[in-house]
Amino acid sequence: MLDGLRRVYAIEVFQHPTKLSTAKQDEEELIHLIRTAGYSLVGNECYQLRTPNLHSLLGSGKLEALQPVFEAQKIDLIVLDFPTKPYVLKNIEDFFNIEVMDRTRLILEIFKKRATSSEGKIQVALAEAQYEIGRLSGGKGISMSRLGGGVGTRGPGEQKMD
Repeated sequence: MLDGLRRVYAIEVFQHPTKLSTAKQDEEELIHLIRTAGYSLVGNECYQLRTPNLHSLLGSGKLEALQPVFEAQKIDLIVLDFPTKPYVLKNIEDFFNIEVMDRTRLILEIFKKRATSSEGKIQVALAEAQYEIGRLSGGKGISMSRLGGGVGTRGPGEQKMD
């Protein structure tokens, strides 16, 4: 980290029919959000996709090309600007072993840092909970689980619910 700041790499991802000029405007807005959050922007790029990879958005070739860049620049946060499923963010996070967030999470972080009143803090906490509810999957090898069996019985214990 540089002076206690998170080292961020921003990736603006766009797809046809979005024009490059529109994507560049979105990228500038994302960069402004990153700086507003108080993070140190180390690098950024605008990447056009023909079709998003279902598992990693960018594809394994692009991920492998970015890995030495992230290691050399000691990146500790990747911000993606593309609507993705939670499991895609998790797959990217697992590949690089670096935290990954999307634009919505970044905006919530900004609100969280700036909320001063107790009502404001509660509203931000509620917004975060609503955002995270669809993203619950367990963390770092821990699966979400539910107890089996009933009262006074010996069930199978905890198991992953699909």
